[in-house]
Amino acid sequence: MTSPTPVTPGQYRIFAGFAGFLILIGATLSIFGIFFLRSALASYGWPSTTGIVQAINASRYRSEYSGSLRTYVYQVTYEYEVNEIAYTGDRYSLGEGSTANQQYDTAREAERAGNEAHPPGSAITIYYDPQSPPEAVLKRGPNIGTYAPLLMGLFFLPCGVLFLKVLPRLNQPAG
Repeated sequence: MTSPTPVTPGQYRIFAGFAGFLILIGATLSIFGIFFLRSALASYGWPSTTGIVQAINASRYRSEYSGSLRTYVYQVTYEYEVNEIAYTGDRYSLGEGSTANQQYDTAREAERAGNEAHPPGSAITIYYDPQSPPEAVLKRGPNIGTYAPLLMGLFFLPCGVLFLKVLPRLNQPAG
């Protein structure tokens, strides 16, 4: 049985730097994820107002899960007033951004579905952040996109810690 080759000081620094990087990314994503999730949960308590649908637009949706498959989603642009100040928004929900989560095969299908669900000129319920009325959504609460940063952070952080724990097992730097 052969003994492991000792790592050089440069390799050891690279491994330690990579572990630190994973920990930093994991901690940052976890902290952001907690605040993002708290905001989404807080949106359940946001007041509502009635807005008017201004436009429905279809856009191409790219996902690493669907690969080269082209799918489309619709976006809703709306206007609303809070304390006699007019705002324009297009955010559908926290975690999904400006698009509805239903995907369609063609832009025409997405636009048709959007026009059926939210005809331009129709009234629509808008939920807005009372501390920052320009922050508004059509759908309150968390969804899978809201949990993504926290889940990624909870993956990277322990990976970095585990990497640091394994690091001393590499033979001490030769030199």
